[in-house]
Amino acid sequence: MKILFIKNEMGSRKKIFAVLRKEGYTVEAAYDEESGFSKAAAGDFDVIVLYLHSPNEDRVAFIRDLRDLGISTPLIVLGDDGHSGDKVAVLDAGADDCLVTPLDMDEFMARLRVLSRRRNQAIIENKLEAAGLVLDPLKCVVMKKNQTIKLSLKETLLLEILMRNTGKVVTREQLFDRVWGYCSKNELSNVDLYVYYLRKKLSKTSIGTVRGIGYFFEQNLDAV
Repeated sequence: MKILFIKNEMGSRKKIFAVLRKEGYTVEAAYDEESGFSKAAAGDFDVIVLYLHSPNEDRVAFIRDLRDLGISTPLIVLGDDGHSGDKVAVLDAGADDCLVTPLDMDEFMARLRVLSRRRNQAIIENKLEAAGLVLDPLKCVVMKKNQTIKLSLKETLLLEILMRNTGKVVTREQLFDRVWGYCSKNELSNVDLYVYYLRKKLSKTSIGTVRGIGYFFEQNLDAV
């Protein structure tokens, strides 16, 4: 099992990592929200563990941004307090589980196993299908009739966001933040460039433009 562990303070991190690795888990660490978001978007993890010493509203915003990007990886939140309102907020934002520290490691490991089983089941149904296209985000390929088209990671993320929001306009700024990440040094025009790449690879596509605002994926357009 491959785990992304996002924690912005040292604290008990080393102890938890040691237990996880002893049990045979592969652990990749991120030490702040920005790097955690980028790794979650780019990597293939079985479970994400989020342990941020930040106000609860920051954790909620982080989780919502992950889910808005289409990242469905099971996510467990660790917190230093047990206020029911905080737990409800992170679960409503898209977290799959929430535990209060100090951890009972046996319970923590059991919950990781449960979330991993959910992940394995979800992978089977992870493909997106609309307007004659079938996107496999895990393999970065899209199927069109009998043709398999290889996409780059950025192209895959862009198309996945649009397909998950079929019929809705996604602004250029939203696409940029979700694909290139917070505080990226890239230009906003990269969004237009990668939409061009997608249209070129897919020939006729269902990616529509709302000039000056953003793009949308239209189910009813002819994509074949």
